[in-house]
Amino acid sequence: MYYLGRSLTALSAVLALLAHTASADTTLVKIATDGSEQPEGKYIRPAWANGSAPVTDMSSPDMMCRTSDPQGTTTKSCPVSAGSMVGVFFSTKANSGNSGALSTSAKGPILAYLAPAQSGGNGNVWVKVFESGYDTGSQQWATEKFIKEDGIISVNIPAEFENGDYLLRTEVIDLSSGTPKFYPNCVQLTLKNGGSSPLPKGAAFPGTYKQGGTGLVLPSDPTTYTPPGPAIYGSTGDNSNDSSSGPSPKKACTKNKSKWSKRSKRSKRSKRSNH
Repeated sequence: MYYLGRSLTALSAVLALLAHTASADTTLVKIATDGSEQPEGKYIRPAWANGSAPVTDMSSPDMMCRTSDPQGTTTKSCPVSAGSMVGVFFSTKANSGNSGALSTSAKGPILAYLAPAQSGGNGNVWVKVFESGYDTGSQQWATEKFIKEDGIISVNIPAEFENGDYLLRTEVIDLSSGTPKFYPNCVQLTLKNGGSSPLPKGAAFPGTYKQGGTGLVLPSDPTTYTPPGPAIYGSTGDNSNDSSSGPSPKKACTKNKSKWSKRSKRSKRSKRSNH
């Protein structure tokens, strides 16, 4: 009975670990701008009461930023140069730690939108500046590549946009469970050295995504997949901004391989030691 009890206890621990891994959610914890890593949590609107849990109701106001501060009154704005990359780092915890980026079973796109800060994010103001869906070359979903990159993606801020205050809405979507799970977060930016172009009309959150709509159902043939939402800004030019091409997100985040790369190495060592 003693050994049976120990076995059942060990089995329960393993099942609990597997359940946690299967339901590992994600949230934005840190950014890097103009080649410099910013303090953890700074310039990011604070998480909502449910922490890293996803939004599943597409009509919810939480589809905008999933935040406890929808007006952004407690969040400062980060200066960033137009035409530069903003690196964003997600984690399954509300701190970077060694917790991974997302459940390894997740499959879906990653997107980013810009809106004028003065709009409060309300209305058709969100312009898509980044998207990554299914990469037919590597045969990987954006979320799978994102996990391998330790939760880091890089978003290019178009050089032609005029100076001013903006909201950057980053979004990870998991389609693997049948019901889409949305992980939006918002960063407050102040654009400098910009051009003369205002943001064009964009999408609304909530409002743009509809149940069963384009890009919100996992296809049987992923090569046919199209991400949800409007066309990416500059999609007829060179600003495709898809993470399946271009520089590595880690290289784009910082000029020097500092804490971001060190964290990645620690994470890989931790994963090896757990096997």
